[in-house]
Amino acid sequence: FISAKLFNNTILKGKSMPFVMELPPYRMPTIKTMLIHMWDRASSYLRKMGGIILAFSIIIWVLSEYPKPYHIEQDYNNRIQQVKQEYKISLSSLQKQHASQQVIQELNQKYSTILEDLEIQKRQEMVKYTFIGKTGLLIYPLLKPLGFNWQMGVSLTTGFVAKEVVVSTMGVLYHATDDESNQNLSQKLKNPRYGISKASALAFMIFVMIYIPCLATVIAIAREIGPRWAVFSIFYQVFVAWIVSFALYHVARLII
Repeated sequence: FISAKLFNNTILKGKSMPFVMELPPYRMPTIKTMLIHMWDRASSYLRKMGGIILAFSIIIWVLSEYPKPYHIEQDYNNRIQQVKQEYKISLSSLQKQHASQQVIQELNQKYSTILEDLEIQKRQEMVKYTFIGKTGLLIYPLLKPLGFNWQMGVSLTTGFVAKEVVVSTMGVLYHATDDESNQNLSQKLKNPRYGISKASALAFMIFVMIYIPCLATVIAIAREIGPRWAVFSIFYQVFVAWIVSFALYHVARLII
């Protein structure tokens, strides 16, 4: 509504032409008709988007894995082995002292947390040297005021093709799985060690809702009213999304 008012008083000044469209008479749909339409739309969506999401998930995975920074991997592997060795020595010492089970459990918890932190740091550092990591770090300064990390920035970039790709991109970047032995994406995003607060998550959700719909929509705009309007729509929607998310993030930080 605000955008419509703004455009009517600035770049779209002038007398507006009436829009008349003849509508067919409304009828109560039958259960059979509704089910047929639901199946038709759902199957069409899955056929169309399933392939796109799969293809881009594979592309994002490749870009997030290569080139491999072997020096970073080796450095963290050495640190992990060192921590494991320290754990074995500490555990052996406690066992010789006949320490209680509670003390041993505390030791296990301590070193388990240290190792988990090192694994997280290892993955985050390694992916920074990949193609997609460099892209994310390039746009990160623009998104930092919104509380976004660079992984979110990469997800928004790939979401330009289709917003459904945003989630799959984050799943690849955070190495999320559905296995019982590993954390899935929702669990990882709730983990404060990944640097995503409730305020930034809320701002991210709003940004995704407001910014560019998808590549197909932009192409349709270019065909219908010209490429200039298509480019304008991209920058305008991103700008509005940035402003709204910025305001929401800083307000949410005071409340949440």
